[in-house]
Amino acid sequence: SVRSPIWRHGGVVFGPKPKDYSYNVPRKVVKGALRSAITARIKEGRLRVFESIELDEPKSRKAVEFFRRNNIENALVVVDGENKNLRLAVRNLRDFKVIDVAGINVYDILRHRELVLTRTALDRIESMVVA
Repeated sequence: SVRSPIWRHGGVVFGPKPKDYSYNVPRKVVKGALRSAITARIKEGRLRVFESIELDEPKSRKAVEFFRRNNIENALVVVDGENKNLRLAVRNLRDFKVIDVAGINVYDILRHRELVLTRTALDRIESMVVA
């Protein structure tokens, strides 16, 4: 074969193979980091818990009014379950992000100034982090 490594312009015998440098962080470390980030927000006094956050219609203006009324300028909003109106209203706002409890992560908590939770989300987070 012309591609044989013996011949001139042939193939490379043991060519470069890409190495996978990915690393999976242990679950205990992830839980500890999450616990630490939430504790930091509590100590700073930047954790807000609401019974529920309900908007009549999916309008960004309504979300801005809600946050302004509660003196919140930049926040990660964690909800439990589907809250379609809130998601649609907040997705256009630069300083806010709405995520489900299952998607909570340390990066988002530290990236936003305040952490806003619903009561059911707080209960689920407690069961995730403590267990």
